[in-house]
Formats: sequence, C-alpha cells, structure tokens
Amino acid sequence: QQMADINHARVQLTHHVSSLFSQILGADKPSVELDTYIDLLERSVRPNTQSLLADAHRAKRIISDNNPHAEEFNRKYEELKIKNVKELDPFVDLLSRIKRDPATQRTLEAIAGPVQLPTSAGSAAAQPRRPQTAVGAPAGSTSRLNVAALSSHMNAEARQRPTDSSLPSSVAGPLRQKTPASEPAEVPWQPDWLYERPFLSSDFVLDDPPRRLTPSIGVYPVEAQEQLIIQDVLSLLSGVEGSFVVPRPLASRADRRGFDVDNSLDATRLEMLGQLLPVCSHRSDVTRFAEDKAAYEYGMVNQALSGSITALLRDLGVLVCQLEHQQRIGQLRLHRLHCCLQEPARVLETLAEIAHDVNQGECLGGSVLSLLHDKACASAGDPKRHRLLLHLTKAASRPFFDMLQTWVYRGRVLDPYSEFMVTENTATSKEVLTREYINDYWENRYQLCSQRVPSFLWPMAEKVLSTGKYLNVVAQCGEALLDYPAEELVYAYEGGRYVEQLESAHAKAAALLMRLLREKGLRDLLCSLKRFFLLDQSDFLVHFMDLADSEMRREAGRVSLNRLESLLETAVRTSAAGPDPNRDRLRVALLPHDLIGQMLALVSLREAAPDATAAARLTALEAFSLDIEVDFPLSLLINRRAITRYQMLFRHLFYCRHVERLLGSVWLQQHRNRASVTSAYALRQQMLTFVQHLEYYMTFEVIEPAWHRLWTQLDKVGNLDELIERHSHMLTSCLSDCMLQQPDLLKLLYKLLAVCVTFCNCIARHGGSAESADLAATVETFSANFSGLLKQLIEAIAEHCSNQRLNLMNLIYRLNYNYFYVAAS
Repeated sequence: QQMADINHARVQLTHHVSSLFSQILGADKPSVELDTYIDLLERSVRPNTQSLLADAHRAKRIISDNNPHAEEFNRKYEELKIKNVKELDPFVDLLSRIKRDPATQRTLEAIAGPVQLPTSAGSAAAQPRRPQTAVGAPAGSTSRLNVAALSSHMNAEARQRPTDSSLPSSVAGPLRQKTPASEPAEVPWQPDWLYERPFLSSDFVLDDPPRRLTPSIGVYPVEAQEQLIIQDVLSLLSGVEGSFVVPRPLASRADRRGFDVDNSLDATRLEMLGQLLPVCSHRSDVTRFAEDKAAYEYGMVNQALSGSITALLRDLGVLVCQLEHQQRIGQLRLHRLHCCLQEPARVLETLAEIAHDVNQGECLGGSVLSLLHDKACASAGDPKRHRLLLHLTKAASRPFFDMLQTWVYRGRVLDPYSEFMVTENTATSKEVLTREYINDYWENRYQLCSQRVPSFLWPMAEKVLSTGKYLNVVAQCGEALLDYPAEELVYAYEGGRYVEQLESAHAKAAALLMRLLREKGLRDLLCSLKRFFLLDQSDFLVHFMDLADSEMRREAGRVSLNRLESLLETAVRTSAAGPDPNRDRLRVALLPHDLIGQMLALVSLREAAPDATAAARLTALEAFSLDIEVDFPLSLLINRRAITRYQMLFRHLFYCRHVERLLGSVWLQQHRNRASVTSAYALRQQMLTFVQHLEYYMTFEVIEPAWHRLWTQLDKVGNLDELIERHSHMLTSCLSDCMLQQPDLLKLLYKLLAVCVTFCNCIARHGGSAESADLAATVETFSANFSGLLKQLIEAIAEHCSNQRLNLMNLIYRLNYNYFYVAAS
C-alpha cells in the first residue's frame, strides 16, 4: 500500500510539473526532461516545515545582499508578517533559492518580459477604510522574475493601496470614515451623526485655524511656567488642547500624533516636557485606535480589544483626576508628574505599539490574536508588560473562542464579520458529490483561512476544522446536537485546558460521525460495490451478457437504456446477488468515451472530455458501465470520483470477461468442427490462458488483498478523513497494480486484447470451413502478432518492476512462468 501511495504521489507530481512547464514555456508538451525535476522535487520534500522557517532570516539576508530594493523588501516583509501570512517564509525561501541559482535566473529572465514597477508614491501606513484579511498579489506586471524586481514588487501593494482622505481639522469634520454601503461585509446600520459629530471623540478636536495665545509662556516666571505646563500636560492626557502645547493636525487617523510647543519655555522645563509628550502622543494614538476599532466593520475581536483598551484608558482618566487635584492644592511638580506617569507611560507605549501594528497589518480576528499572543511570548522577560499583553489577549479572544465553541460543538460558522479561522463556501453543494467527477465539497465547503488562524491554535487547526465538519455532516442528516456536550473554551497562555477540550471534542465528533455512517449502511454499500463493480460474485454478469448480447453489439446511441436496466435487474435478481440491499440502487450507464480514454483522463488527473465523433461510433459494449446511487452522508466517501474509479475497474474486468467469453464461443465452434485448423486450437488456448491469468492476477492478487486490508481497517479508523484516505489508497492501489495508471502498459494490454477479439471474429467468419492454406496463414499471422505483443508487455512489466512496481512481478510469473516468451535475464 505504501508503494501505491508513492506511485500516486509521483503521478500527481508529474502532472503538476508538466503543467507548470507547459505554462512557462508556452507549449503543450515541454521539451525539457521532466524526470530530473521530479526527482529533485521528491528529494526536496520536507516533512517538517520548522527547518524551513528557521532559515527565514538567512533567506532574507541573501535576498537583501546587493539588492537596491532591500529596504522596501524588508518593510514589505514585516508588513506581511504582521498580517499573519503563513506562506510568507516559504515564499521568501523560494526567492532566496532563485537568487542562489544563476541558471534559473537566466531561464526566467529569458522567457519573461520587462517588469513595470509602479511609480506612484503612497504611504503604506495609511489605513484603508475597510480592513482586509486576505493578502492579494502585488499589483502590476511581474513577468520579469529577477530577484531584485520581485523583492521590490512585494512593496507594490503598499504603494498602490488607496489612502483615506485627510481628515479636516475643523470642528465640522467627520469623526471617522464610514464604511461604504457597497462593502461585502454586512454591518448593522448606524446613523450618520455617529460619524459626523466630532465631539463624540475623546481625542483632540482642533480649531481651524489653530488658535495662538498671547503673550507667550516666556513672559511668566519660571515657577508659573511649570504650573502652566503641568496644566497643559494634564489637559492633553484628557484629550483637550493645551494653551502652550498644541497637538498637530493629522493627515490620517492612522498617523502618530505630534505636538507644537511654545519655544519661549524655560530650557529645563522644555527638556522635562519632552519626556512627557510621548505619553500624550501615545494616549492620543490609542484613543483613536480604540474608537475606530469599536465599529462593527472591524469585527468582534477588535471590538473586544477596543473595550479592554478603553477600560485601561478610563483608569488613566482616574489617575489624571487625582493628579489634577494635587496640582490644584499645590502639591504637583513636573518631576513628581514624571514619576507618577512612569507606569502609565509603559502601558500606553505598549498599547500604541499594538495599535500601530494592527493598523499596519490591517488585522482582523485571528490575526489580531496572533499578534497579541506573539508579543506576549516575546515579553516573557518583562513581567508587567507580559501580564498586560496576556490580559489584552484574553479579553480580545473571548468572541473568537465563542465562535470556536459554536464550531466545534455545533458544527456551525457564526462569523458575521469574516474574522473566524474557518470559512464557509455556500456555493459548494453536497448534491454535486455524486454528479461531478471533480467536486470539492468535502475539501472546500469549509476551509481554513491561514491568515485568521491564531498562532496558538495553529498546531490544532486541522483538528478544529475537522471537528466542525464532522458535526456539520451529522446535523445535515437530521441528527439533533442539542444534547451534545459543550464546554466553555477560554484562552490560556500555555495551552491550558482548551487544548484538552479541543482534543476531546474532535474525538467525540469523529466517533459520532463514524457511528452514523455505520448506521446508514456503510458496510453494506462497500459489499455491494465489491460484488457488482469488482465482480466478487460475477454470476449475474454472465447471465446479463447472455441476455444483452444483441443489444451490446449495437451503437450506444441506438440502445434503449431502460431495456438494458431491465435486463440487468433480471440478471441480478436471478443470481447470488439477489438479496443485496443496494440492488435497486444499481443503474446502467452508457458513457460517452471508451475505457482507454477514460483511464488516460484519470492518469492526467482531469475529468474526461469526450470526443463527439468518437462517441457516436461507440458500441454499447464499449460504452457500457454500471452506476450506483449513493445518499448523503455516504456520498462523502463514495462520491463521483470514487464511483468513476470503480467504473474503470469494472469496465476493465468486464472487457476481459467479454474477451474470455468470445474465446469460449470460439472453442464451441471449433469443437463442433473437428476439421478446423489445428494451429487455431493452440492459439486460442494461448489467448485464453493469457486472459484467465490476467483476470486471476487482478481479482485474487490485487483487488482481494487490497480490499481485505481496507475491510480489516474499517473498525480501526477513527474519523472520516482517515477512512476517505484509506479507501482512496485502496482504489489507487488497485488501479495501479491493474496497470490502469501506466499508459504504456495499458496500451500494450489493450492491443493484446484487440488481437484476441479480432482472432475470434476471424474464426467466426470462417464458420465451419475446412482447413485451408489461407486460414492457416491468417492464424500464423495472429500468432506472431500475439506473441510479439505479449513479449513486449512482459518486458515493459519487468521494467516497471525494476522501478519498485513489485506487485506486477506476480503477473510476469504467471504469463512467462517457464520463460516461453522471454528468456531469463
């Protein structure tokens, strides 16, 4: 089974590498040798991505060396890092590898056109009106793939991102930008005055033009200057303009606040004031951030963070009131004010850093929690800062954990503002499972959004996704989840109890779904698939071929499908398969492509596209297959892709049975005519032995062991994903060992079978004629063709066996057991 998995992975890798080179070189069939690149990729696979992430700093250094755009590259890297882009470090590693490989650079430069970098200036720090969670590709053309251009291009998005219009400094200006009605997020309606009344803000509301007071502060005595400055600092900490310290207008609410100070202030007091103004600046920045993020469009995580920050600002307001009281009774000097603001200054500095990073990274939901958690981890050496960050992370994580709790205990996504780590694709319906070969319901109905996965949940992200998916399937089947045990999930710094709760929820959800699948008849369905599609009990097929012989010889377009189904039902009910519980779900399908075309489509990993001309010439025998109706949730396992693979195996076995039946009819004809050519007897027996050995190999040495392994694992698998994987591996193993995934072997095999069919038709045309020289010569020609093709097949199989396709060696032993066709090497 491991060998089958490796072969399937190599087939996929071959397909993707071939497609990539076709796109790069602009040709349907690339002229380069693909095996070299495939082998290189297989050797480069890393089971653990930690080693790749550990090399990120080295990769950045390699890209930045001798790079005129190194500063822009590093700035864009930090911006994307804040956005919680999980693929960033692997992408940077790829760029560094390209830079270290001059041959690859020359190849990419030779096939690419000139790059056009954007020249428009813009500020990356300006905050857009609506935060985005997905990281788009850089704007502009990136056809010329030299490393310097690529690294510069990473900053193109920041340059071209539209910025907010500057906020007017007049009293009539808006408080903040209102999200346009055309935005996709469905936010509750809010009245316009909430955005237009500036005095609703706790930040500065500036006069336009700014007022200038006379006389200047320098005309006052030094002691009076100190008291006036203290009064201004306390006013600034309350969001009110000072008389001699005036806040500067902002071009954008994301900018950092600056202040203008009267230059006539005493130099000593001016120096002490310079140490206090960063506190006022941070307070202004944090206040604007808290007010902006309280809006609906920024999500519940940002709202929770805003509420926690607002509570800390209220504590600062209490301290300012106490300091104002001391100032009024004459007990507050600048040095004392400086001492009293030391602890709030550290808090505000941390909050301002968070505000800047969240704005710059346009963070929502899980990316906000990742930023806070990572900062908490990095501040383990500073206990006070560490406690503050943990407090903020725990407060901001409450709505996220509420959504997480609903997902892992109810299987529903309650995410009105697109900030949860799991996204729902409502365009994907479960009805496509049994209709379309290329369907992505199970994989794409619910997906992880890597940018929204908090860093502390990343190790469990796949389990979280699977848990909700399992419960969602159970709920869609009408099973009540109200009695399903749900526990409150709470953030903890080092994992804590929520890790155990998520593990337990995953195990319970997986067991619940597996029990539901068994109750819905999983084992019966698998038995039916084996019985009908893999010919476990094939007496019904013999009876059906006798009943439908005349219909099968006609063109597929002229055959009545209802008649074939009626004949199949008769054959099934009068056979050993009569008591099968799924016999009424069995259907006849006349496919618009022949077997080889369908199988080659599977090898190329695409859905078969039938040729209309070829389809019109198909006989019912060539187009015949079985189909089966599967209800949800069993269709998650037996979907259209799986049914198509069963059909391929069935058509392969069915055609071999058809050839065996033709050879048997030739024997009857020769047995009635004793005067027939003696060599024809020998050739017919050779062909019959070949077909029977082939059938025995496929049924007893390939399908039966693979099916037995799957059957014994049914009670051991713990979840649906594992069951899908095991079932897919079983089918892949059967297809591969039956030579249906090796085009060269498949073509040789069907040439052999075509020779057998042509020989049978030739003998049937001669009927009961006596021995003649013409017939003997014809038989000799058939014998030479058959032996030559069989020799080629044995040699091709031996070559595949040397490439670790060891199961096919058993077929060589059967076909060439006494070295009749190919001598021992």
